[in-house]
Amino acid sequence: MSEATYYHRLKHQGEPRVYNGGRPKPGYSLCNNGKPVSDEQMKEWLLEAIAGDEASYGYRKLTVYLR
Repeated sequence: MSEATYYHRLKHQGEPRVYNGGRPKPGYSLCNNGKPVSDEQMKEWLLEAIAGDEASYGYRKLTVYLR
């Protein structure tokens, strides 16, 4: 254990850890123009894009497609 970690833990020994829970799922995203688009609509667009294609799509290609 590094010296800095040892003394940090020694200093903050009795303090409880705080968990904020992360970012909530809002159910929509924003377009380039700022209008909200529902997650269901985005899911439909993605399914249409990959329907019938033999090519593989990863998250990077699908992100570029949505943009």
